[in-house]
Amino acid sequence: MATFPGAVALLSAVQAAIDAMRYRPDDPAAARALNLASEHFDEIQARPPSPEDTETCRLAALAAAQLHDWEGLATWRTRWLARAAAIGWTESIGFFLVGLALSRFAADTSDAESFDLMVASPTSEAIVGEIAVLEAVGPSGITLAGRSPSWTSMVRQLREKQGVFRLAAGDWAGARASFEAALAVDANSARTRVKVGLSLASTLYLSGAEPEEAIAQTKALGRESQELGYRDLAERASANVQVMELGSKAIRPYEVL
Repeated sequence: MATFPGAVALLSAVQAAIDAMRYRPDDPAAARALNLASEHFDEIQARPPSPEDTETCRLAALAAAQLHDWEGLATWRTRWLARAAAIGWTESIGFFLVGLALSRFAADTSDAESFDLMVASPTSEAIVGEIAVLEAVGPSGITLAGRSPSWTSMVRQLREKQGVFRLAAGDWAGARASFEAALAVDANSARTRVKVGLSLASTLYLSGAEPEEAIAQTKALGRESQELGYRDLAERASANVQVMELGSKAIRPYEVL
């Protein structure tokens, strides 16, 4: 598959902006990523589909979602899906299904931001469950550096999002099993270990089993997130610790919903 220097450079710039995101609705880094992709879309459109341009479109969709730019989200998701399908990048299509499931979950839970206000969303779980079809096909052979979709990350996303949806439904055992399965799939990734570990701590806390242990785990993983440079996880962990110490159930997930 051909590589286009312009596509590589654009993806690198957009990825750098995404890496600087602080996960706020007015995030300037998200706006920078979206603006970069938009400014260069004529070039993307003029080139044959490539993994780099597919990933740029995916990241632009992520930035649009962060900015609550719903029209932009729909547009960039369509551009992303068309290119992923054109080049046969099944793992990227799997990530598309994750985004679709999360959007449905947000709608079903009335955009609730914390687990105490969330409800079960069978449709979201059904959508993300379709990733199992792609999992059965096996790897596409398309790989890019960084956090771009891979077979391992796609399967981990399936298990992890199932955990989030089950946690929202109050299925503590199901959530724990899903998060543990996600961790087993991608155990060599430091971010996965920390992020999924934080979700397991939230499960422990919300189940009421060992709240003090859950707080201790969240504090420890929050500190590790900060040391590793995962500012989004560190900030969410810090906020969740404050909620836990107040005895509240208003725990927020470690996801962009």
